Parts: sequence; C-alpha cells; structure tokens
Amino acid sequence: MCDTSATFGSIETTYAQKRKFAYDSLSFNIQDPVFCELFPEITDEINKILEERTAKLTSENSLPTNQDQSVLSSTSPSTSTLPSWLNNIIGNLMIVVLLAVFAIVVRFILNSTAEIQ
Repeated sequence: MCDTSATFGSIETTYAQKRKFAYDSLSFNIQDPVFCELFPEITDEINKILEERTAKLTSENSLPTNQDQSVLSSTSPSTSTLPSWLNNIIGNLMIVVLLAVFAIVVRFILNSTAEIQ
C-alpha cells in the first residue's frame, strides 16, 4: 500500500491519496462483520479511534468564542468573501469590457490607416 514501485495490476497514487485510503480503511473495516468476528481486539481499538476522531471533529466544528467573533467581524471584507457566482460574473464582465476596448482600438487603427492611403 505504501510502495511506489509499479507492479502488475497496481495503480499509481499520490502520498496524500495513500494516507486518505489508510484513514478511511478503519471505518470500512469496522463495517465488515467477518472482520469484526475475526479480529475482536482490533475492532475495539478501531471503535476507540473512531470515537476520538468524532469527538475531535465536533470540538473543532463548535461555534467560535466571543473573541474569535470579534476578530472575524473586525476584518475588512475582501473579494475572497464574495460568493463564487459573483466572482464569475465580475470576471466575465471584465472580459467583455476588454474585448470591447480591443475592438474599438482595432477599428480606430483600421480607420486611420484607410485615411492615409
């Protein structure tokens, strides 16, 4: 699982993918009744690890404290806080404006060269 050499029937994965597969394997194995029957001690260990993970996730996802909220409210809004659809619209409008300016410049150049001849 951690080897990087190519073998027959193997697939190439990044180090991050390997770590994700290893992380997800605990919850996958615990759902298999045969695994639980064959390895009851490991099943207990896996249950403890999964409980610790869920406790850690719930503590990380809890509401920010008053100090955190004051820091968040004091920061100035930037374009990164805009919704993605609004960023897309602004980007598309900028492209249209630039194309219009380009067309005007090309037309001016063509008209000025036609007057010279």
